Amino acid sequence: MRKFLGIVVLAAGVGGLGYWGAKDHALDMQNAISERATAAMTARQSPTRSTTTPLKV
Repeated sequence: MRKFLGIVVLAAGVGGLGYWGAKDHALDMQNAISERATAAMTARQSPTRSTTTPLKV
C-alpha cells in the first residue's frame, strides 16, 4: 500500500509540475524568443539578396 501511494503521489507531482511549466513558463520563454528574434531581424543593416546564374546545358 505504501508503494502504491508513493507512486501515485510521485505521478501526481510530476504531472502537476509538467502542467504548470507548460502553462506558465513555456509562454514566457516563447514570448522572449519571439521578441529577440524580431529585434534581431529589424537590426539587420542590409536586406538579403539572392542571385542566380543561368544554367549552361
